[in-house]
Amino acid sequence: MMVDKIHRPKRAKVLPNVLSKEEVKAILEAHSNLKHKMTLCLIYSCGLRCGELSALKPLDIDSKRK
Repeated sequence: MMVDKIHRPKRAKVLPNVLSKEEVKAILEAHSNLKHKMTLCLIYSCGLRCGELSALKPLDIDSKRK
């Protein structure tokens, strides 16, 4: 078939945007609400996605080991 011979260009690979230490610190300190600040710290330190955070239960956190 002629369709199989059509050249499809490859998608350019884009590197992820990496935040500096100062930018991360500014984001984490931007909120005064303790719940929001804790949520951001947890997402950043554990590398969680938003869906993973919303599925997290209190039993998933081992407070004895911190």
